[in-house]
Amino acid sequence: MAYKNEIESCLSQIAELEESFSEMKDVDVLPLSFFSENMALLNSLKKKLFELESMQLKRMSEHLKISETRLNENETNDSVNPVQTVEQQQGVLGDVIVRKIYADLNRSLTLNQRFMFRRDLFNDDSEMMNSALTRISSFQTLAEAIDFLDKSFHVRWDTESGAAFRELLEKRFA
Repeated sequence: MAYKNEIESCLSQIAELEESFSEMKDVDVLPLSFFSENMALLNSLKKKLFELESMQLKRMSEHLKISETRLNENETNDSVNPVQTVEQQQGVLGDVIVRKIYADLNRSLTLNQRFMFRRDLFNDDSEMMNSALTRISSFQTLAEAIDFLDKSFHVRWDTESGAAFRELLEKRFA
């Protein structure tokens, strides 16, 4: 039921975006409020999508545990449990998926994030941003990444862009 409510909410926000864009299609100059309102809607939609993804990963993890339990009940003590073997090698399925998604920060950014971070955090310099993302991908901990960004770019973490970038980093190093 939670999925249905979240999906309905996402569809509602998408409809709002569509209506907003439709209203502005014949306008020569868009009002500034158009951008801020639509960015707020997009950020809210992004947050809801991450929540849906998290809910799905939890369900997949629960399903994996149930399958493992059933397999353990049906096997003899001498046999090897393939589910346990896979988990020992890779961890919980959800963790593996999330790590793969965020392993390369350059590939993890949406188009909107790329524009926002470049503009707000990297002085509108795409080469600087790409270089920083490559360097951050080589770090082992969140603390190293934040220290690098603080020293090199003086990132303001209290801004919308800073908070969104920190959230991405936290997922990357989780």
